[in-house]
Amino acid sequence: SLSLNSSNNSRDGDNYQKSTNIFVGSGMGGSNLTQRINQWTTTPSDNVTLGGSVNYTEPVGKNSQVQLSYNPSLNNSLSERYTYAYDTFTNDFSIVDSLLSNEFDNKNITQRGGVTYRYNYKKLNLSLGANYQNLRLISDQTFPVDFYGTTSFNSVLPEATFEYRVRQNSQIRMQYRTFTRAPSISQLQNVIDNSNPLSLSSGNPDLGEQFSHNVNLRYNLTRVAQGQTLLLFMNANVNQNYIGQSTLTALKDTLLADGVILRRGGQFTRPDNLGEQKSLRSFLTFGFPFKPIKSNINFNLGGGVTRTPSLLNNQTFYSDNASLNSGVVISSTISPQVDFTLSYNLTLSNVTYQQPNIPNNSYNAQRGSFQFTFTPWNKLVLVNDLAFSTYDGLGEDIDQSLLVLNLAVGYKFLKNNAGELRLTAFDLLNQNNSINRQITDTYIQDSVTQALTRYFVLNFTYNLRNFNSGNTPQRPSEMGMPREVRFERF
Repeated sequence: SLSLNSSNNSRDGDNYQKSTNIFVGSGMGGSNLTQRINQWTTTPSDNVTLGGSVNYTEPVGKNSQVQLSYNPSLNNSLSERYTYAYDTFTNDFSIVDSLLSNEFDNKNITQRGGVTYRYNYKKLNLSLGANYQNLRLISDQTFPVDFYGTTSFNSVLPEATFEYRVRQNSQIRMQYRTFTRAPSISQLQNVIDNSNPLSLSSGNPDLGEQFSHNVNLRYNLTRVAQGQTLLLFMNANVNQNYIGQSTLTALKDTLLADGVILRRGGQFTRPDNLGEQKSLRSFLTFGFPFKPIKSNINFNLGGGVTRTPSLLNNQTFYSDNASLNSGVVISSTISPQVDFTLSYNLTLSNVTYQQPNIPNNSYNAQRGSFQFTFTPWNKLVLVNDLAFSTYDGLGEDIDQSLLVLNLAVGYKFLKNNAGELRLTAFDLLNQNNSINRQITDTYIQDSVTQALTRYFVLNFTYNLRNFNSGNTPQRPSEMGMPREVRFERF
């Protein structure tokens, strides 16, 4: 078998920045230093990928086969970053700041070939294989100074899969995979980003590839007669030569390698190859019918822990992030006229840092919802959607409880109820917002975003159906699957 693939991704971005920053005690004699920025930055980029594969499969005996494979690929990325300072004489952004500008071309050439042995006998499926991979990184910088460099990485990538059907309705599957991750062009591009003057960042042209080991365990059980399902999933992952963040906090004004000054109290971050990152996750779900209320109940339980290295002021630290979540979902099967779904989920998280100046943190989040649809007759549709969420441990200014209520009424008309006019009221209690917690290896960031609160939507939906009037058996694509034409008015 032979396959070829290609992709192209072009992007163009512009950023205008005008800011005033005051650095306390960084001026002459300990006075305050005022820094004013007025600049325009353009960031065009282009990415082209070409790849393919050649596979040859040969039976070996009655129950096994061997496959030989070869997979070459080429990824070419061109990224430019030009920063222009404002010229007061021409009243235009026409002065190129070479310290904040860069033109960088990166090529990833991958050659991978290997052999896989597969064995299939009754309840057992077994697969063993290995690939040899050569990755060549070619970096070519043409502005502000010329730089050309090439690096080669050689890897052996083993893999194995084991599947066993315990019974007719249950199966266990184990999989071990290895793969590499090459640094992206943004991680390699050695140019300062000063969009946040208190936290400068840059790429690292000396980055190497990351090597990953991944193990999956999956067990599923289905009892059709009883309507029961059980799924157990576990995943372990180890990333060697992990591409993480290196952070420098300036205790005094510091001259960076590119000639940019990092003011006292500011931070400079760039990607770097650190030690090992490890993670372990598991998930369990069990579903069954509950006849007294004619519903299906699904319980789920999961958790995980991740240890991530970071480099802070040339010292390696680790952060541990542990989480536990559980939930239940009740969905109705009462009648075609009544449909409801009731759900609840609890998440507990604990983050531990080795850094002396970063406190540990624990928080929890609860989320629940009740969705109810009632069709008293085939023309009228009533919909209720109630959701609540609570946050505790994020901080006094962020901890809160939210209750969001949406109501809708719809009327179906035209032939075969093909048309529907529906009026929906969103967030009647006017409480909606968005809370997000970002956990990194060196800090925790909480953000509250003002979301669109109470509003109303009137929409008309018309379903186009094409039914076959003959007796010829129909394919699924011919069996009247609706295609919607929707007009919405706010």
